[in-house]
Amino acid sequence: MSEYLTKWEHPSDYGGHSPDGDYVIAGQSRDSSALERSNYTCILKALNEKLAEVAPDDDESVYDFRAGHWACGWVETIILKASAPQAVITLAEEIICALADYPVVDEEHFCELEHDEANEYWANESVSGRIDIIKNSGSSVSIFAARRDYVPSDDSGAIDEWVRG
Repeated sequence: MSEYLTKWEHPSDYGGHSPDGDYVIAGQSRDSSALERSNYTCILKALNEKLAEVAPDDDESVYDFRAGHWACGWVETIILKASAPQAVITLAEEIICALADYPVVDEEHFCELEHDEANEYWANESVSGRIDIIKNSGSSVSIFAARRDYVPSDDSGAIDEWVRG
């Protein structure tokens, strides 16, 4: 048993598939932040890549477990079977330990996700809403930048920061 990994515990009010005895590596829900979603994606990818490297025929040791939830709609959990190859368990431990020191698995992925989401938010906002964002964010860009369908690149980061909330 690993001292760094947490085993799944069956919730008392849950009925369905229960990966009792397997490890819970990370989770996300409909309400997760960009950081949680980025970490989830990167962890799942890293574990699956390691699994494919050390046991190419094993497609069950790491999986994405999804369940409905009364409060947030759904939750997803990365489950690592206790019987997974040791190299995959070791990688999971390394990731969990690294997250204790710094909460981002992949800085580039996280920044790109945040930037893409800010641009999507901006693109879906009306021009008048964009003008309000420029004014409220304290950015020095012209309100005419509100015509663009992407966050103005000449912004010092104020708009991007305001949009990310």
